[in-house]
Amino acid sequence: MKLLNFYFILFCFVQLHAQPKTIKTPDSVIPWNASLQLKWIDFEGTANKNLFGRALTSYKIDVIPENVLVDEDDNIQGYERLTVQARFYKKQSWTTTKVNSILAHEQLHFDIAELFARKIRQRFMDLKKGNQRKFSAYWEAYSLFWKQCRIYQKRFDAETNHGRNTNASIIWAERISGELNLLQAFE
Repeated sequence: MKLLNFYFILFCFVQLHAQPKTIKTPDSVIPWNASLQLKWIDFEGTANKNLFGRALTSYKIDVIPENVLVDEDDNIQGYERLTVQARFYKKQSWTTTKVNSILAHEQLHFDIAELFARKIRQRFMDLKKGNQRKFSAYWEAYSLFWKQCRIYQKRFDAETNHGRNTNASIIWAERISGELNLLQAFE
């Protein structure tokens, strides 16, 4: 029961900080968009000297809209509108370089976030088609794909040596692009 209460509070917190598509996104946040690529000027944060690397992409997969409520029976009111959006956070993203290959690597991190946002949207659509109203079902799907996203991101960094391995980076760029195309219906 305590775990369920924790998830309820966490979900409400996410909802309070998430924004519906109809509300303007703050200038410090960039929603993923196939026609937009990150630029170095988007990296407005201060470099963290304690972290490895020459750049850091801060992203989240946010649950939207904010006005979805969960009742005491774990039912989501307005579950039909529930979705997610991959977002880049300018103020938390930083760089100490202007090397284009590193920028391309950081863009791929953001693209991976969108890839998993699409997987979550696909699962949410399946849940909605089944008239699933239970918060726990959506939370379970979100949590599963968020965990998979983090694993995928780490594997991407490891296999490309944080973008230093050009051949591996090319392979990964093609892989990510291909996977995004397979899930284009959930953009």
